[in-house]
Amino acid sequence: MGCISTVDLQTKMEVQELVSRFCHFLDHNNAQEWTRLFTTDCHLDAGSVGIFNGRAAIIGIPELVYAKSAGNWRHHLSNVMIDRTGNARELEIHAYCLVTDWSKKGALISCYDFHARLQNRCHWQIADLKMRPVGACDGNVAERAAAEKSLSPMMLN
Repeated sequence: MGCISTVDLQTKMEVQELVSRFCHFLDHNNAQEWTRLFTTDCHLDAGSVGIFNGRAAIIGIPELVYAKSAGNWRHHLSNVMIDRTGNARELEIHAYCLVTDWSKKGALISCYDFHARLQNRCHWQIADLKMRPVGACDGNVAERAAAEKSLSPMMLN
């Protein structure tokens, strides 16, 4: 990883489309399309929320997020950095994932460091995703902990 990305513009646009779809499909409970953004053997590590392996394990996540938020949460990926790995069919992305709650006038409820390894078998997909919380974002540690705790049991079933 250098100070300037060597990834071509077309690939950057494809990756930007992927992360935009990640947010929209998650927020609007479109589980079928959301899971297609991942490889069949994907690995998702969401920290205290849980660790999931394969599409079958992640397909319920959009529904749970939608139910927990009554459809009011919005995920925003920003400062997306795209870097090559040693493999021409893989990329790494680093971004910030902010979650806002529009039932609370767009209050920032969570921040995550978003790190993904993408693979291109026939198009770019997420093979490995790690999301780590950053601080309390809005200063309300108890509220975030309660939200994560309420999601954890549902995610593990």
